[in-house]
Amino acid sequence: MPRIILCSVDVVINSLVGDLVHASWRCVGDFARFVEIGKKELLDTEKLDMSVIARSVTFTAFDNTEMLVHPNDYYRKAYITFVGPRLTLHEILSMCQSGKIKPLPITEFDVSEISQAYRFFSSKDRVGKVFISLEKPNSIIKIMPPRYTSKFALDKSYLLIGALGGLGRSLSSWMRSQGARNFVFMARSSASKKEGKAQVDYLRRFGARDVSSSSDVEKAVAESNALGPIGGVVHAAMGLNEDLFGLSNLNVEGRGTSTVPFRARLRPPDFFLLASFMSGTVGVATETNYCAANAFLDAFSYWRRRQGLPTVSIGLVIVSEVEALLLRRGIQPLNEGEFLRVVDLGIVVVVVIVLRRPSVFKLLEKGFEMTRTVMDDEWSSILSAALDFDQTRNTGDPNNTSGGASLGWMKRFPEVAAKCLMKETNVSSLKEALNLVIGRKFSNFILMSYEKIDYARSFAQLGVDSMMASDFHAWFWNGFAADIPFLNI
Repeated sequence: MPRIILCSVDVVINSLVGDLVHASWRCVGDFARFVEIGKKELLDTEKLDMSVIARSVTFTAFDNTEMLVHPNDYYRKAYITFVGPRLTLHEILSMCQSGKIKPLPITEFDVSEISQAYRFFSSKDRVGKVFISLEKPNSIIKIMPPRYTSKFALDKSYLLIGALGGLGRSLSSWMRSQGARNFVFMARSSASKKEGKAQVDYLRRFGARDVSSSSDVEKAVAESNALGPIGGVVHAAMGLNEDLFGLSNLNVEGRGTSTVPFRARLRPPDFFLLASFMSGTVGVATETNYCAANAFLDAFSYWRRRQGLPTVSIGLVIVSEVEALLLRRGIQPLNEGEFLRVVDLGIVVVVVIVLRRPSVFKLLEKGFEMTRTVMDDEWSSILSAALDFDQTRNTGDPNNTSGGASLGWMKRFPEVAAKCLMKETNVSSLKEALNLVIGRKFSNFILMSYEKIDYARSFAQLGVDSMMASDFHAWFWNGFAADIPFLNI
């Protein structure tokens, strides 16, 4: 409502709600009367600006139905007289029964159409009442999917290693909200800190039981089994210690991680969650031990899945709103809710997955290439160069008698070209090997099977455009160190 300055409004009969009530209340003048005929504001007990009362204003709330049901006959008779002095209440009810007086129209929606009901209710042309029907038992109601799908058993215990920091406290609180009640915290010092002790006390207040264990894994597993069968293990330990590369170790995340499942192998948990970090995939040169530890967690998770055991390693990034991790330049952080959803997804899909990709290998055999974006990062240049050197150092060695070096046409061949031809060591001539390598690569460019290509046709007839020709020209130069004029292609 626009701001209106009026001091001469003597009577306001109001049925508005919300901010409009207060705006109407401020419009009254001296010795005015404000009559509230609505019910919502009275039921919601909204507070009025009492400074308006200083104008000698009278506020009255009036409801006709209260007069009809009042136990005093005086008010009931007054209501009947007010409704119609020439009609008795009996006559009015008779007119309602005969249909002469019709009630307000009623629009009914099934519970499955509740969104349409709200749209109809908010339309400006609506008249009457809107009802939601629950009569159809087979109605399908659209609901929001649950935010989390993980459920934890009341009778099982959950072993949390080092999970009393910022992320760990958030994780244990979430597990409690999803049903977990028995926690075994295994930590070196976090349980004695103020935050860790406060978290344990918080869980106890909500019915959780806790055993703050020492660093003895066997003792922790025994205490977990005493509370109930181990339902899951969360390994979130982290030890930061600056040291020379040759003196660094992986004891906290390496040896500690591999020890827990073997101590609990008699009764495998439902899940084994490893809190890793993205540096296990994309590392920083100055954090070698930290990167190696996270890489071990990822590899250990993969190894356990190959054994048929439910294990998942979550490569986290910076988690905002939780102060245990430091921000790093160029990394998009997660908030606490996103972190918990990632953990929830990791626990739900922690089924046994054997990471074999036969389809990928078949495509590689046909000449398709696999993009490894990690190796394109400037931090991985040394590793990438070392891998390339390892793959090519023996390829062009004339003294090497393994693989293609035993073939006459492979001896004293340029190393770069020999690398491309190594896959074709089962052919008898250089010409045949070149035809196979170039043909398969070309089939990769035009997405056509090698056997179906008609080599009597020109590049243009096969659908090769300038961009594809440029890529093929670059590959030929990189693979054979031979420059073919671009116009010839």
